[in-house]
Amino acid sequence: MMLSDLRITFAIIARNEAANIGRTLASLAGQDLFARGAPAPDLVVLANGCSDNTIDVAREAVAQWLPGKLRRAELVDTPVAGKSRAWNRIVHELASPIPDCSCSSMPISSLPAPRSAASWWNGCLAMAMRSPAPAARSSGSPASRASR
Repeated sequence: MMLSDLRITFAIIARNEAANIGRTLASLAGQDLFARGAPAPDLVVLANGCSDNTIDVAREAVAQWLPGKLRRAELVDTPVAGKSRAWNRIVHELASPIPDCSCSSMPISSLPAPRSAASWWNGCLAMAMRSPAPAARSSGSPASRASR
């Protein structure tokens, strides 16, 4: 896999954030990622059981601040609140997967040195969102499981 094949997905879980989501997306649009000529990122905004117009404000902000800057924007309004449910939906359903990509299949040496803590974190987040789910762990020691 080449570095140019990596995809970044910005994921925002918002609950009743109509007053703030527009400024957040405007700030995102001003990040230097867009000025570097890097591959366009994806954006997923999941309005998580909102009772206000968060998704409408997000839609307007994306249209105003991010036209032509994103590979894909997906704005989802879900009536069922829950942080873990929203995170799982983003990771397992909404974020764009990269075929044949996992942390174990990409040697660390193929990644460039990060320019800042933020770029390192964005790279880790992108990799984590693309990695397969870890195998289920069993509880207790092998001896305690054997005695059950």
